[in-house]
Amino acid sequence: NDTGKTETPTADASIVIGDGNSEVVDFGTVISGQEDSIQAQYVTVTNTGNTTLNFTDISPEHFMVQDITEPLSAGESVSVWIQPREGLEPGEYDDMITYRTEEGIEVSFEAKIAVEG
Repeated sequence: NDTGKTETPTADASIVIGDGNSEVVDFGTVISGQEDSIQAQYVTVTNTGNTTLNFTDISPEHFMVQDITEPLSAGESVSVWIQPREGLEPGEYDDMITYRTEEGIEVSFEAKIAVEG
């Protein structure tokens, strides 16, 4: 008799970059001062668990990202944008960007850009 049994809540999530064929969000090389001309790229975050996830706001140092403000129900996905911040000093930036949930789940992706003076 299985009545009364409930599924154990499991919180989990996955992330896919762009069309799914890349491991890194790579903005290539830009000239300093032209960061605002770069088109945003997108990553898709999917709730792969069976309980709703509540994401916390993030603010990576070298990139601007869209916060996931609405709870993400089991099986749902959300596409969020990422862009380099304006005013980056010349150099190479390779950041690990991590979305975190109140439930203790983390999903990360790598973002890169090279800025030339």
